[in-house]
Parts: sequence; structure tokens; C-alpha cells
Amino acid sequence: MQGNTVGLNRLVTAALPNDLGIQVFARNTTIGGTGAGQGNTVSGNSGAGIRQAGNNGRIVGNTIGLGASGRALPNGGDGVLIDDPGAVVGGPGGALNTISANTGAGVRLTAGNPATVAENAIFDNGALGIDNDPLGVTAAGAPVLASATVGNGPPTVTGALSSAPNQGFTVRFFSSPSCDPSGFGEGRTPLGPATVTTNGGGGATFTTTALNFGATDVVTATATNTATGATSEFSACRPVTVIRTAVVTPPTKGTTTTATATTTVAPATKTVTVAPGKPTTVRLGVPRSVVAAVKRHAKVAVSVEADARTADAATDTQFASISRLHAAPKRKRKARR
Repeated sequence: MQGNTVGLNRLVTAALPNDLGIQVFARNTTIGGTGAGQGNTVSGNSGAGIRQAGNNGRIVGNTIGLGASGRALPNGGDGVLIDDPGAVVGGPGGALNTISANTGAGVRLTAGNPATVAENAIFDNGALGIDNDPLGVTAAGAPVLASATVGNGPPTVTGALSSAPNQGFTVRFFSSPSCDPSGFGEGRTPLGPATVTTNGGGGATFTTTALNFGATDVVTATATNTATGATSEFSACRPVTVIRTAVVTPPTKGTTTTATATTTVAPATKTVTVAPGKPTTVRLGVPRSVVAAVKRHAKVAVSVEADARTADAATDTQFASISRLHAAPKRKRKARR
């Protein structure tokens, strides 16, 4: 089934609703396609946009819940309802479906009907982006994202997966401008996949780099068992943390004053990684001349001024500190006999 407009007028600007937009009971069908003009627009219907009830159906390259110019013309139920143990929804490139603004879930998988929900743009749906029965957040088998960072090397996501032991999984990452109200999902922009294998206890960890998300995004992920094709719901959202690399130059000015001499401390440069809102301690090395002066005199004054500037010049913090070093009291030597 390709190139159809289902549930809207010919201009794709207003709803002319059916009950269900498309309902399929046959095996091995394809709704949509990856070529130009092969996708269907399925929006404005009273119930689900697409119900796939035949085995091994493919739903690829469609727009579900939107009309012309991305205007929301929702289906009254789920965007895609899967009653098919073997369906594939979406995929890379032209296989991606845009599933948005539907009253129900973006994609709902009924009990006992695992399906692969691959790369799709799923956002702004009334219920969950992906909902595996029972309804509502279960997140069973979904990845747990520990961090999503930018600013210190390539964008990086770390996390863990807990599922069936000794199984391979495809973890797919997504970014969105904001989190779903549930705290789980959705996934507006596919970022790419990673492959992980669980150990004998069913656990696995991952670190994935070079994902194209921004500092104001949130990141989510799904996990698909490569043997069964079953895809989890979206993970909990992980807001992106910006990590900046600061170049600290201590000291820009520095003197040590003793009773007999003043020594200028040579500048040094130290690079440290800092996270926003968190204190960072930079240790300033004391020159040997200061140590020698402490040994020679009972009291030495040290003044230090230092600059901290991020590599992208986003901030420039000036700070100064004054500390006094006191030489340990000299011990009296006992006379030798």
C-alpha cells in the first residue's frame, strides 16, 4: 500500500475521518516504502492510524498524525497499533516513519506481539511514544541512561541494560527538545544505534560517542533483542550536561616576600575538566624558591592571582587568594658528647 492519503482531504489540510485508517490482516505486507512518493499519509481518523494484525508486516516511510506543513491532524487512537508478532516499524533513511500528535500512543504493541520499532520520528503523542501492554510506563528491558554529555570531545551517552542473559541487543538513541510528561521518551530525532551483548546475569554497559545532539536536548533510547525482534519502550529521559574544558593559568601574578628578597613565580598552565555548577579545585604548585625561603626564614608571605577561562571563552572568572606559610620552628640540637 503506497502513496495514499487516508483520513484527510486531497489538500491534506483537514480531516475526513475513517474509523481506522488502514487495517491489515494479511501476512508479509508493506505499508509505505522507502522511495519518493511511496509513503502514505494516515491522519485524522477516529481510531488508530494503522492497525497491523497480520504476521511480519512492514510499516515504513509513512506520515501518521500530521498533515500539510507538519500541521497536527491526529488520529483519535494510537498512531500505529501492532497485533502482529513480527512487525517492523520504521528503519534507517527513507524507512523512517513520522508518528506525531496522535491521541493515543505513537506505537502500541499489544500483549504477546513483540515487534521491532526501529528508527522513527516519534513525538508529541498523547500517550507514550512506545507503549508495550499493559498500558502505561513499564520500561521493562529499556536501557537506563547514566549520562548524556557535550562540550568535552564528541557528544557521548553512557548507560546500562538489564535484560535476558547472553543476548545481543540493538540500542537506538534519540534526541528531543523536551521530555515526555511521563518522564519516558519520546524520540523525535534518531541519533544512531549501538550493539551490546548481555552477560550471564543479563547485564551490559555501553558508552556511545559521536551522536549528534545539542546542549538543550534530552536523550532517550530503546533496546531491541536481535533474536526475537522485540523492542522495549523508551527509556527515561536524560537531559544533556554541558562539560567545558577550562584552561587555568596559575599564577598570572605571583610574588614571595621574605626579609631579604622578592621572588617572582613563573606562570604555569593547567587544563582541567569542569561541570556547570560544581566546584573544582586546582592545586597550585609552590616553587622551590618559596620552599627554600620558608626554610631560611621564620615567616613568608605568598600572594597569588590566577585566571580561569573556558576554551570557548564562554566565561572568564578572576579569583585571588592570599595565604601565609609559616616555617616549622627550628628544633634545638642536643650537644653531642
